Amino acid sequence: MTNATTRAAAFVAVVVTGLALLFSGVANAWEHGNGNGTGGCSSGRAVGNGATLLNTFEFSLCQRSADNRDVTGYFQAAAPLTANIVAPRGPITCADVQGSDVSFYYPFGAGSVPPPNPALTGIVIYAHDGGATGDTIAFAPVNAGLIPDCSLTSPLVTGLKLTALPVATGGITVTPRA
Repeated sequence: MTNATTRAAAFVAVVVTGLALLFSGVANAWEHGNGNGTGGCSSGRAVGNGATLLNTFEFSLCQRSADNRDVTGYFQAAAPLTANIVAPRGPITCADVQGSDVSFYYPFGAGSVPPPNPALTGIVIYAHDGGATGDTIAFAPVNAGLIPDCSLTSPLVTGLKLTALPVATGGITVTPRA
């Protein structure tokens, strides 16, 4: 073997090894719910981004078990005309994924409490993956001292279903438990 052939073979080995590590990392992320699959999210997964007439929003959550508190995810929103003033965001701490519906709660992250009411501690959200008929989403602020029930059958979420706004742009995808 010539010196050039040896260097070329070593380069190919490094590239193949790098690609193998890359694809195993992607497969691992997919399997554990960090990709678009539901692995690791055995009780459901929901993602959404878009806008209603009132705000823009983005969220991603993974419900890992039947326990509504066994969840990871994040939510953020902004009011179009006041995005520098009203831009709530925070980690999702409770979720319920069933069929094409999801409800969840997130406490406000540092510096994101809407200024009109500093007593607010977070927001309960209901979202529906409507497919071809259209997605909807609704929001309900929660005051300090209240422990929200994020269950889809809670009275608060039942009321939110009636007030859900159409998602004008973007979309919501709900993947229920397998």
